[in-house]
Amino acid sequence: MSMRTSEALAGEANGIDLTGRTVLGVVRSMVSQPARVALRSFAEGDTTILLVTVASVDLQVLTGRDGRTARSLRALVNAIGSRPGRRMELEVQGETEARS
Repeated sequence: MSMRTSEALAGEANGIDLTGRTVLGVVRSMVSQPARVALRSFAEGDTTILLVTVASVDLQVLTGRDGRTARSLRALVNAIGSRPGRRMELEVQGETEARS
């Protein structure tokens, strides 16, 4: 197991912050209720998951036809957020799913 320096951890946090701000900006520009967009991040092994929650009426907009919009957002997150030895993924859910 390798130890991570505070510089490495700070760089990782900055990557999450940059990716998170980018995702929030893009998602909020797409939905009808931008004030209800929420973003959380958590780690699972070597992967950081960004969980975007939107109003249930906006879920279809974010998913897109045949999931194309969601796939494009995931590609964006992967491109700007992943680092060597560290992956970043995006999950999308509607508010009603978040409460259950």
